[in-house]
Amino acid sequence: MSDNLQNQIEQILTGSDFSYGLLVQSGDQTLVAHNADDQFPSASLIKLGVLNAVLDQQLDLEQEVTVDPDKFVGGAGVLQLLSQTKWRLKDLLALMISVSDNAASNFVISQVGMDNIQQYL
Repeated sequence: MSDNLQNQIEQILTGSDFSYGLLVQSGDQTLVAHNADDQFPSASLIKLGVLNAVLDQQLDLEQEVTVDPDKFVGGAGVLQLLSQTKWRLKDLLALMISVSDNAASNFVISQVGMDNIQQYL
């Protein structure tokens, strides 16, 4: 099974213009490995951890979060282009993940608490 999976992945990614590393394990058994020991810049991977922390804590995703335009920072996203100052937590999470919105990420982290996120991670 692992050889077949490895072949399928390589067929999909052959000729791609990006580098990638992949490690798929089941227990102690490695099923697929490609550049598994290579290091890559992590960029916005922390946002996945933030999302998981919020979902695992089973917070009310409908709760309202106030967005203060004075606290916007540079970077990716659309939140800073919009005039709305009240957002549901789930909408900020959606912006954080779908368009890698840095401002949305920061407001989610402020709402949940960096200590809670670090403890989760």
